[in-house]
Amino acid sequence: MTGTEVKKFAEMIVALLKFAVEHPEKEQIDSETPIKGSKIAERFNLRFGTDYDDSDVRQAVNFSRSTLKQPVCSSCKGYWFARNKSEWDSTTSGLKSRISEMQSAITGGDRYWLDPGMFPNE
Repeated sequence: MTGTEVKKFAEMIVALLKFAVEHPEKEQIDSETPIKGSKIAERFNLRFGTDYDDSDVRQAVNFSRSTLKQPVCSSCKGYWFARNKSEWDSTTSGLKSRISEMQSAITGGDRYWLDPGMFPNE
């Protein structure tokens, strides 16, 4: 997706999720019933594998959070718009955990190059 496409997709996702907050009688998307990325795309008549893939949804959600400054929550079950700070804190806790795991992976790989015993033939 181009930058313009990501921005447009992010705005569409935020609009859908906010609509669910404002009109729960019409749209049930919340922490108990989040919406999968594939279902988000279906709402906008996008076809998986042709028009978008999972990384496009994640990229648009990241844009929603970072650039549009919208509290789009997520879990392994899907996405929803935070109704309160506690819901957002739950999402940020998961994000921070993933950051920590990634940093550990980087540090572990870096240690390979710092440990002279890792190069037995040199």
